[in-house]
Amino acid sequence: MKELLIGDPVPGLKPGEFLKGDPVADIIPGKIYVVEFWASWCGPCRANLPGLSELQKKFPGVCIIGVSTESDVEAAKAYVARETEHIGYRLCMDARLAADETDGWMTRHWLHANFQLGIPAAFIVDTAGKLAWSGHPAQLETPLSEVVAGSWDLPAAAQAHREALLKNRERERFRLQREISALARSGGDHAALVSAIDKGLSANPILETYFGPQKLIVLMTASHKRRAAVAYARHLIDNVLHDDANGLLQISVFTFRPDQPLIDDDGIDYSAELIGVSIQAAKRVENLLDLKLAELTPSVAQQFETHFARALLAAGQTAEARGHALRALHWGKETGASDKDMAQLDELVGKCR
Repeated sequence: MKELLIGDPVPGLKPGEFLKGDPVADIIPGKIYVVEFWASWCGPCRANLPGLSELQKKFPGVCIIGVSTESDVEAAKAYVARETEHIGYRLCMDARLAADETDGWMTRHWLHANFQLGIPAAFIVDTAGKLAWSGHPAQLETPLSEVVAGSWDLPAAAQAHREALLKNRERERFRLQREISALARSGGDHAALVSAIDKGLSANPILETYFGPQKLIVLMTASHKRRAAVAYARHLIDNVLHDDANGLLQISVFTFRPDQPLIDDDGIDYSAELIGVSIQAAKRVENLLDLKLAELTPSVAQQFETHFARALLAAGQTAEARGHALRALHWGKETGASDKDMAQLDELVGKCR
C-alpha cells in the first residue's frame, strides 16, 4: 500500500454512485477539496453533517464530498433521502471494483494509506493537488480556513505528521488493528486475539494505551479469563491509563456488568470485583477532572454521572450514589433530555435512598 501523508500528491478520486449533488469525477488543479469518509450507521459521522454543511456555505468555492464507506448502498440512500434537506454538500458511495471487496477504492487509497483506523475522517486537498491536512471533521475549520486563505504552512504540517507517525507508532498501530480485526472477522478465538495483542504490545509497548481496553474486553468475554480481566483492568488503571480520562472512562464502562454473572473456571463470580474496578476507574476520572464536571459538555457529564451512580448503587454505596444521581438529573435537565430519559433518572434517584 502506498502511503498518503500530508504534503503528498493525493491519489485522485474514484467515487461510486453519487447520492446528493453533482457528480465529481476527479481532482481538478487549482481547486480546494475536502474529502470526508462517513457511513449512515455511524453516529459520530451523522453528528458532523450540520457542521460540514455550514462549512460548505462558508466556503462555497471548496468542493466538499462525503464518501460513504458502507457496502449497503440502499441503507445509505435511505438515510440521505430522509436527511437531504439538512445536507448541504455532495455525498457519494465508495467505488468497489469487485463484488467481494471488503473495502472500496477510496477507503484503501485514502483512509488506509493515511493510517486512519476509523470514521469519521476528513482530508483537505490544496490547489496543487497535495494533501494539506487529515483528521477528525470536528477539527476541520481552522486548517481549511488557512488553506483557503493561502496561509497554511504545508512543509511544517508535513513534518509534524511524519514525526507523529513515528512517535506514536501509528503505522504499527494500524497494522496491529487490521490483524486483530481480520482475526475477529474470521472467528478467531479469544486466545488467538489475546496472543496477537500481546505480541504487538511486546514490540511496541506504547500502543497499550490503545489496545489495552480491547484486550480487556476479550478477557472479560472469555469464560475462563475473568480473574485475569480483574488483574489486567487494575493494571490499566494504575500503570497505563492513569492520566487518561477518556481511557479510564472506557475501563469503567467496560467493567460494569451488574446483571451479568462473570464466573471463571475456578467457580468464583468476579462481577462484584469488576464493579469495584469500575468505581475505581470512575473515581480516578473524577480526580483527573478535579470535580470540574461542568467543563464537560452537559450530555457527557450526564452520562458520566449516571454511570457512576449506577456503579456505586450496585456496590451498595447508596449515599454516594445519590449525589451522583442528583447531578445526573441536573445535567439531564440541562440537555433537555426526553421525558423517558428524565423518568429513568428520577427512578435512579429514587433507588438511592
